[in-house]
Amino acid sequence: MMKPTISCLLAMALWTLPSCAETGYTDWSAEPTSIRVTLSGGDKGTPDAPLDIPDGSVPYTVDLEVVSAAGGQVLTSFDGWVRMSARPGSLTIGSSVSSVVGTSVQVIAGRASGLDVGLKGAFGTVRLWAEDLGYVPWTSGAAAACSDGADNDGDGLIDVADDPGCLDETDNSEEVGSFASGISEPLYFRNLTIAEMQGKGKESPYQGEIVTHDSGDMMVTRVARDGMYVTDYDDPDGYNHIFVYNFNTPAGVRVCDRLYSLAGTVVEFYGFTELGFPSWELNPWYQEKGPCPLATPRVVTADDLYDNAIMEPLESALVRVTDVTVSDFTVDCDHNGDGLVDFQDYDTQECSSECECRDACEKDSLCTEMNQYHEYGQWAVRVGGIGGEKLWVVTRETIPNHDPFGPGHPQKLKSITGTLRNLRFLRPAWILEPRCPDDLVVEGEPPPIGDTCIFPRTGEDLYEPN
Repeated sequence: MMKPTISCLLAMALWTLPSCAETGYTDWSAEPTSIRVTLSGGDKGTPDAPLDIPDGSVPYTVDLEVVSAAGGQVLTSFDGWVRMSARPGSLTIGSSVSSVVGTSVQVIAGRASGLDVGLKGAFGTVRLWAEDLGYVPWTSGAAAACSDGADNDGDGLIDVADDPGCLDETDNSEEVGSFASGISEPLYFRNLTIAEMQGKGKESPYQGEIVTHDSGDMMVTRVARDGMYVTDYDDPDGYNHIFVYNFNTPAGVRVCDRLYSLAGTVVEFYGFTELGFPSWELNPWYQEKGPCPLATPRVVTADDLYDNAIMEPLESALVRVTDVTVSDFTVDCDHNGDGLVDFQDYDTQECSSECECRDACEKDSLCTEMNQYHEYGQWAVRVGGIGGEKLWVVTRETIPNHDPFGPGHPQKLKSITGTLRNLRFLRPAWILEPRCPDDLVVEGEPPPIGDTCIFPRTGEDLYEPN
């Protein structure tokens, strides 16, 4: 009798063993895979005729449909909540046949129709978003499921700190959403002005947004070690100046150049609005084009310095102060010699001897704390003569040989011209940065601004005159 071969025995063994893997199957026709966002009412604008920046008062009519992978059919089995948003900008949802909590809309049988959506602060090309995040708004009861201390979905994870199904403390479901999403067709709005980037206030409402300005009359008023200062002369109502933070000196850029466009990310640096990670399209100035068209700087008075309604619109502007007193009054508040000067402890309200020394110096219009000077180059002047107000001046980078406390230094200056920076933790909060030695005037009138601190191009520059 012949013995079975090894291959036959192996085949018989495999035949008798259960399968090690089973083929899985997901019925995607029963799962939400996307959301159809339809604009059924409202002016969408066009690229050639963009709309003005919306203030939320003009509604758009929006319809939502949750669809499956089965030919884009509405998933009538879907009953849940969908979160809406606008990018860029923000939205509100008004009257609706669907239940609405904040920007979350209840979808029943896969649909939510006739939503009144208002847009605010939208600019450029805008789309409306809808997402199934698994969020269920809490409306009643002791606490929402994501903040009640219980494992409501039985996954071993509890509440918003640990459960990925929790969007925030008001989420009444610990279940993870499908993350089905969708966007509308584009709406077209004009780009922001510099004043709108600034927010026309202490802080910009567009922090973190990538913005573009491509109109007006933008001019470079100062080129710095780490960026440039730009003013839009077509917008005379203030807030029309911005610092463009470039990390390095912008290559090929000179004072008096114009910009066709300017883009970047809005950043707040201790109350100072900057445009980071910038890009721009340059319209270079050459002497052949005529005089540099810089406008005469606004004169800032002592009374102006402590009036935020006046100073905030001048942030990053090229300004001038007159009747300036420079003092030799300096103090060293580093009592323990560690190279640091204490601030007030805002938790305990305690103020050490170093802190008290700092505070006393800040209140004196002619006092400079030497550690502050050595670390940041800030020295104090008084604007407006006796009874005037304190202002910080920094010349370390632009006039490195200037020693405000050196032998024979002038104690009176007729005027100082420079760009204005704001740092909210300083007292006072404003810093003036002259552009070159000509901005420090001891006697007489300052030279014409179009002839001061201007460095025309040479043949080595990359740009050719138009």
